[in-house]
Amino acid sequence: MIWLFDRGQEHIRLHTAYDNDAKEFVAIVTWSDGRRDQTRFDTVAAFGDWLHAFEIALEEDRFRQQGPPTVLPDGWPDKPLN
Repeated sequence: MIWLFDRGQEHIRLHTAYDNDAKEFVAIVTWSDGRRDQTRFDTVAAFGDWLHAFEIALEEDRFRQQGPPTVLPDGWPDKPLN
């Protein structure tokens, strides 16, 4: 999924996905200045905790979500997670 946030002229793009080969959840944050941070998580709980903290940090920094997330056809688990 792709999530877009902005604050004035600053933009953040959050791409969330599941890496089936590595069996990891992935969050890729792209900042307005071109920086790109990638974080990987072994469990859905750790991924969810990170997402929640990221959303709170964005709100505290006055970033606003721009529209609904874009659902991508890939980046989903190809098997049920245990």
